[in-house]
Amino acid sequence: MNAPVRFRVVFGALCIFLFLLFSALPVQAADPPDPADFQVILFENPNFEGGSMGYTYDNELPDLNRWNLPTGEKWNDRVSSLAVGKNARAILYQHAGFGGPSIIFEGDGVTPLLVPDLHSIGWGDTVSSVRIRMRIVPGPGEVAIFEHVNFDGGVLSPDADWECADLRTMSISPGRTWNDRISSLKIGKDTAVLLCTDIDFGGPCIFFSGDGQRSTDIISLHGTGWEDRISSMKVRARGWTPWSESGGSSGGSQEQGGTGGTGGGSQGEPSGGSGGTGPGNEQARSEEIDPLENEIFFFKNTGCQGEHRMYADGEDLPDLRQLPFWDSTGNWNDGISSLKIGANAQAYVCTHIDFGEPCVQHRGDGSGVTRIDNLHASGWGDRISSIKVRGKNWNPEDDIPEPQADEVIFFEHVDYGGKHLIVKANRHELDLTKVFLENSNTSWNDKISSIKVGSSVKAEIYEHINPGSNTRPIHTYPAGSRVPTLHSFGWGDRISAIRVLDDLGN
Repeated sequence: MNAPVRFRVVFGALCIFLFLLFSALPVQAADPPDPADFQVILFENPNFEGGSMGYTYDNELPDLNRWNLPTGEKWNDRVSSLAVGKNARAILYQHAGFGGPSIIFEGDGVTPLLVPDLHSIGWGDTVSSVRIRMRIVPGPGEVAIFEHVNFDGGVLSPDADWECADLRTMSISPGRTWNDRISSLKIGKDTAVLLCTDIDFGGPCIFFSGDGQRSTDIISLHGTGWEDRISSMKVRARGWTPWSESGGSSGGSQEQGGTGGTGGGSQGEPSGGSGGTGPGNEQARSEEIDPLENEIFFFKNTGCQGEHRMYADGEDLPDLRQLPFWDSTGNWNDGISSLKIGANAQAYVCTHIDFGEPCVQHRGDGSGVTRIDNLHASGWGDRISSIKVRGKNWNPEDDIPEPQADEVIFFEHVDYGGKHLIVKANRHELDLTKVFLENSNTSWNDKISSIKVGSSVKAEIYEHINPGSNTRPIHTYPAGSRVPTLHSFGWGDRISAIRVLDDLGN
């Protein structure tokens, strides 16, 4: 009778010994990722563990709430490590819609860049949108000019001994030119570049030069007073200076921009010496200049005078508080006094940010430039806080999105206005305090005022977060519903949780 007992004791001791032996052995780490040359791989956990997803260049992920982890949770605020191919570039943003602070990771052209822990640099579990681009490196005698910060948007790559006296003659895309559109640049190691605010190399200018060792990255001109101001430029070999040309001058006043820095910082922290405006800038920028047929200009002063900005069809300025004056004395919010509108353009101007009403449409006449010399005369001077630039035949309802069959769109304001949130079938949002409006620190909790429901889903709305499976919704909207206002039912700005179900209610 004792033999089985002794066997169990010996067997149990053996199991404990084996458990202790193997638990003491080192755990072999996962092999490091090996992304393709133009690929970026995002990982849920540090050290390239957990869920992952990979994309090649020219992909955009505007809202990581729309991508699911293997567990069914969202990718938003869950990226902890990444691998960047040797010829790829990843731009990570803290807000959806490519908003908020950003940071760039780029291969070196030889080996992939592996970032095992974003938490160590304060970026772990903070990423809400991502752009993947191809690595662009100018040759030793070239400069790469970019339309947007972080080396994004259109790109122009002239080499030494190139110049353009009028960037209005250089096209980015049909109907859009490089005038007043340069926001970042990369300078070859043996290259110098002069950027000027007026055509013919006039007005204040800023000068950058390579260091002879490696390319120089200026990730953003924003915040320096030089963004979206450049109207002419020269590219020369390193060693040239604006003062070395015949006559000792190259147009307007120059500032030394330095040799810049590296492109590893976040948006809004430009490398290189800052620029600025020189004496006489206001006079220089007041020279008569007209928009192209699909552009608008807005001016600080009446009579289409003083500092101005130019934007083209399709561009939005949802918050003019974010657009500073060149001299950094303020911003464009409530600072517009006159307009010029191209023949086929329209300025849709609103008194509140995010295109909040009241708004008014100023359309081109189809033949020439339309001037509005004094907005104060109509009560609109120094009242504009947001602007959309569109074609002259556009109407506000043309911008209202329509849901796909398996989607529900929730809107911030009545009549489908303001920002919107898209939720697909069976991808519920049960705590809207954790879902944020695009480019905002404000959550969607108690912010929904109108709804559009796709043709194959229904929407359940709840007053409190994290409703249980037996919690009754305050209302269910069937497939195809259009609800221009929830306020008339007493449900406006009361929704804290959402379920979107397919036709079978799964």
